[in-house]
Amino acid sequence: MICFFIICGYLNTVLKSKNVSTKTKEKENNDMAFPVAIQVYSVRGDASNDLRGTLEQIKEMGYDGVEFAGLFGLTAEEAKAELDKRGLECAGFHQGWGSNRDEALEMAKICKAYSLCIPHFNADTTEKWDEFGKTMNEIGKKFADAGIYFGYHNHVHEFRLADDGKMFI
Repeated sequence: MICFFIICGYLNTVLKSKNVSTKTKEKENNDMAFPVAIQVYSVRGDASNDLRGTLEQIKEMGYDGVEFAGLFGLTAEEAKAELDKRGLECAGFHQGWGSNRDEALEMAKICKAYSLCIPHFNADTTEKWDEFGKTMNEIGKKFADAGIYFGYHNHVHEFRLADDGKMFI
């Protein structure tokens, strides 16, 4: 499996302005070329109006792949076909915690995703976080069996202290 460097938000502008080499561009004396993907969430306004056109623009900008956060009305099969038309790869998915996990796994398989990430979870006790961790491990086994990395995208709220003085994660 190839590891992607996934760009989100303003980082896109910073990296593009510094001529970061991607695998589809000339290396230009850069032995550290790697595939670069963009989170479609960072261009969700455009994608919600025209995902196909947005994917075309993403490819024209020189990206090698995308990380989806929803398919904007397309089926997984349609999304995969659109990626293939443009020579883009699916670096992964952000999928909500409450979503159907079997459907998420199937979607990731169809799109040949490198990974699937849970982008947010919140609980007010360490016990609930422990249960979340156990469930994540169970789900992660199914994804690992399919050759897809599974993980959690943390934020700052996980690093605060609970009432018992323990950190949530």
